Amino acid sequence: AILQKARCLIRNSPQMASQNILVVWANGWHRGVIGIVASKLVDEFSRPAIVLSVEGDTAHGSGRSVHGFDLLDALEGCRSCFDSFGGHKQAAGMVVRTRRLEEFREKITSYANTRLRSEDLVRHVKIDATLPLAGISNQLVRDLKRLEPFGVGNSRPVFFASAVEVIEGPRTIKNQHLSMTVRQGGKKFRAMAWRSAERKDFIEAHRESLDLAFSLSENTYRGNTSVELSVADVK
Repeated sequence: AILQKARCLIRNSPQMASQNILVVWANGWHRGVIGIVASKLVDEFSRPAIVLSVEGDTAHGSGRSVHGFDLLDALEGCRSCFDSFGGHKQAAGMVVRTRRLEEFREKITSYANTRLRSEDLVRHVKIDATLPLAGISNQLVRDLKRLEPFGVGNSRPVFFASAVEVIEGPRTIKNQHLSMTVRQGGKKFRAMAWRSAERKDFIEAHRESLDLAFSLSENTYRGNTSVELSVADVK
């Protein structure tokens, strides 16, 4: 619900949507999820995002960045607006007096607009290796599990396969995700495109030949374990 409201604030304000950083706030947004909302806005709009929950005279915020933009350094330039702040290049939090929110947005927007170029605001997916579907096996997935845990500093490997055919689906799951079966040569796999429901029409239009960026996982259902593709992007 917070994500939907944040989207509306951005899309209903052409001035905000045209900036190189997104700063949105509202009364009563749950502090526990504003960081997740900021991450989703970054994914959707391909620019840094800061989401703040206003509680009376004080607003608590959480921000997420894009590659090449040091969010903590940007906040340093606005330190006079904060009661407190901290974090690192890619994620940070802050406490701001409500009366200074507009000032904060103006300062950090000016900073971002001078340091981010249009080419910085394009979503990038880093590919670790080319992997035809014929090269996917249970053994490969077991080997990849030896690299866990994945997270900051140890990202889950992302692979690339070209000219992949969608033979079933895509089917929308919970209004957010897409489930499909893909095939390349004689090998086929179930694939999930998380939070990608808006790409359904594109996938259907190009179902005969898609390039996939994906990671691998195991899915266990009724005692049977199979390899599944988690789709990072399609083109």
